[in-house]
Amino acid sequence: MAQIRTKLWVGVGAFILAGSQIDVAKEHDDVVSVSLSKVWAADAKGHATHKSEGGEGGEGGEGGEGGESGKKRMSATERKIDFLKNLTLVEGHLTAGKELYQGGDKEAAKTHMKHPGDELYAKLASGFKEFNAPRFDASLKRMALAVEQDKSTEEVNKAYEAVVADIERARGKARPTFKERLLVVSKVTRDAGNEFAEGVKDVKIINAHEYQDAYGYLKAAARLADTAKPANAAQKDAVANVNQSLKKITNTWSDLSGKEVAKTNASEIYSTASQVELAASSLKP
Repeated sequence: MAQIRTKLWVGVGAFILAGSQIDVAKEHDDVVSVSLSKVWAADAKGHATHKSEGGEGGEGGEGGEGGESGKKRMSATERKIDFLKNLTLVEGHLTAGKELYQGGDKEAAKTHMKHPGDELYAKLASGFKEFNAPRFDASLKRMALAVEQDKSTEEVNKAYEAVVADIERARGKARPTFKERLLVVSKVTRDAGNEFAEGVKDVKIINAHEYQDAYGYLKAAARLADTAKPANAAQKDAVANVNQSLKKITNTWSDLSGKEVAKTNASEIYSTASQVELAASSLKP
């Protein structure tokens, strides 16, 4: 499937040549009567098949809900979550690239660099406009150039942190609630499951790029949850459970280059996504 899906990975070299808000009142502290730890322990069954999971368009669903015409049919909240999801997917690609670069696999790192001419970044255009969010073309380009020109890991890390800071500024303009952040974490984690399913068959890596994307998405999802500021005990419990589950999965990646397969599977990742969604759904907006 990976071979037939449209993937507009514009090369970094070609690019170079072409020149929370958390507004929760105190009375919400005891809103959740059910223990989130119990919700977390629930067996997440009946999630969609991999084929339907990736059916939204783009890479593993990362293109959004059916393009611009689809966005017009989405509610304001759905458009916000779609924008936040795509921001986090960009971060996930860059995270995978940065870690590959740190590990010495510079050629693989270059394939994960995103830039303003890229398909996924272009999907953010309507969100930049709707939420009056700042674009981050310049910092994205600087990171792409740092990797392409084989700069030191310190320079690449500095460029990466600058892009992530810009992504967070754009995210802030959408003013996500705590619940919306967790719903985005769920969607990004589900996309990670899609990528893992594309990259691994029968415990063998058949597409290293997709396999690496899965890791990057999970790391970006974890950071999104970790930077949320819980306003009450229920939210604090939810974040702790999210981070514990995501860390458990990402820790199974002993080698990002693809020489050794992570000791997880797509079903486990999908299950985690469903658990995050259940936890988020139990919270007030």
